[in-house]
Amino acid sequence: MGLYDNYKRKEKLRKERHLHQMTVLCPSLLRVPEDERSALLRKASFNIFFLLSICIVLITFFFCLNDFLVDFPFKEMPPAGTPSERKAILYDNIFFIKQIICLPVLLLPIIVFRWAINRIVNRKYPKNPNNGFGF
Repeated sequence: MGLYDNYKRKEKLRKERHLHQMTVLCPSLLRVPEDERSALLRKASFNIFFLLSICIVLITFFFCLNDFLVDFPFKEMPPAGTPSERKAILYDNIFFIKQIICLPVLLLPIIVFRWAINRIVNRKYPKNPNNGFGF
């Protein structure tokens, strides 16, 4: 009987840790009953993996444009320097632009995941306006 109790205790701790991780990401999950929570997360996880794959394809496509952008004749080329120096400056500028664009694209799935779960939870389990805290 001791092994079974140990298993149950570890399983309970694992579920609590998983719930804590998910509620840090999306606090409105606390309003969902435990038996419905896993189905909701499965539904939202499929959507986030689909969105993440689209974001990865977009980032890959954007990085593949590097050769096209470097060879593209820009009007704001530095007047002095050898062609290799001008190309290096252009590479630096393009890399900076990529960093600015790629960070929000990578954060987009997390934002959409939170939005989707909050939308589902708020529709099915509205906040209680009587307690003053909105839980």
